[in-house]
Amino acid sequence: DAGIHRFGCTVADAGEHRLRVRDEALGAQARSNPLVAPEEMLVTRVWWAEPHGQSEETVGTNTAEDYVRFARDYACVDVVGHQGNDFQVTEDNWAEFQRLAREYTQPGRFVVLPGYEWSGNIGGGGDHNVYYRTPDQPIFRSCHALIPDKSTVDSDRYPVEALYEELRGRGGIAIPHVGGRRADLSRHDPEVVPAVEIYSAWGQFEWQLTGSLALGHRVGVVAGSDGHKGRPGASYPGASQFGAYGGLTGIIADELTLDAIFDAILARRCYATTGQRIVLRVQANGAPMGSEISVAGPVTLGVFCAGTEGIRKVEVLRHELGGGSEPEVVHVHDPLANASLSEDRLRITWSGARILGRDRATTWDGRVEVTGAMIVEAAPYAFDGPQEGLTEIAPEFVEWESITTGDEDGLDLRLSHLEGAHLRFASGPACFDCDPAELGREPMVIEAGGIEQRVSIQCLPEGEPPLSVCFTWAEEPPAGECAYWVRVTQDDGAHAWSSPVFVSRQ
Repeated sequence: DAGIHRFGCTVADAGEHRLRVRDEALGAQARSNPLVAPEEMLVTRVWWAEPHGQSEETVGTNTAEDYVRFARDYACVDVVGHQGNDFQVTEDNWAEFQRLAREYTQPGRFVVLPGYEWSGNIGGGGDHNVYYRTPDQPIFRSCHALIPDKSTVDSDRYPVEALYEELRGRGGIAIPHVGGRRADLSRHDPEVVPAVEIYSAWGQFEWQLTGSLALGHRVGVVAGSDGHKGRPGASYPGASQFGAYGGLTGIIADELTLDAIFDAILARRCYATTGQRIVLRVQANGAPMGSEISVAGPVTLGVFCAGTEGIRKVEVLRHELGGGSEPEVVHVHDPLANASLSEDRLRITWSGARILGRDRATTWDGRVEVTGAMIVEAAPYAFDGPQEGLTEIAPEFVEWESITTGDEDGLDLRLSHLEGAHLRFASGPACFDCDPAELGREPMVIEAGGIEQRVSIQCLPEGEPPLSVCFTWAEEPPAGECAYWVRVTQDDGAHAWSSPVFVSRQ
């Protein structure tokens, strides 16, 4: 079977389902991501997309055809994009990429998004992923830097405004992303830029969304890997600048066709995850994520989320469009809000990045020391690869190696008791002391500079969080126009972010 086998399986009933698989010989077992049969808010389907990666024709591994086949047959995504660096894409490469888009797109089964990465430097606008509604479109590079044949240099378009002009006339779109050359969010065209990439193997970049909203841009969110290892849809970090597991985009569309997928992205009916197939639906007064609505009274959000692990919390965020301020968490849905706090369990997390640009990773190698109590158990939390993790566990301390690139790592501790215990956290970006018995349900947060570098420590509630949540929440929106979106946090540290709904007060 070449490492993969497909089993036929039919679900007869509407609702939420998960499959369990067990290898009787080895004892290995697994649980699938949620399958939600349509009902109520879930009339349209979620199609899973890996919109961003490269192959050996540019800076990746294996051929572009291997890349597309891996996405379809092994990662089992519904949609894939191939985003070769434009300054390496020859005319022959471009012809091959278009052939793959034509021949591998099968309506109802699989869609290949035609496109490439416009890889301009930051001064010219920064990296943008370009997608076309149809194959056989021209490529407009930022430059021909690594292409020996300069005969098509007149087709280059630089800066990014020149690219936007070409795309407007061809039904193309461009999605700013953070990689080798982070995008300049101030260079924006609402006809061409429907979304921003907020997560990839480079890390987590929520500031791409909040920075765009502060500038007054109505954008949605996507996630991918930008992986170079030939594993689109299942891209793991390695010994390089890629510090996180590759992301996925959930696209909400009636059918799996290139037109339907393209229309959904243009309408911002899409959301980002850290690579887990989390089902997420958000409505505002009945309008789906990405919508623009006007209200005379309250705005009511309806949220449904089915996770791959327990849902620890769902936050509702609000940002004044064009206000330049930071977003505000206006509501937190905590499924364990009524549970009592544990008398012996703590969670410590650290997150953020040094800078916005290349080499942004923060090194968090460090240790926690405990006096007045014993460490009974220590477990890793949200580490991304084998090069990270807990390196030594003793009754009095735990040591670890960790980097974050905007994402979050951490550990869970079980102490013999909290009362009378004292904890010291020591790492390069932050050092502090605390008494665990004084911690409450809300985390204690220590800011550590850089780009959202911080440490958080809290007591965990008793019980296991549910695999799915459904709730409504309402408020009278402030004057002007605001963006509302949700951020999901699972118990394993995985996240999902909806695209915003844009609400104007009449």
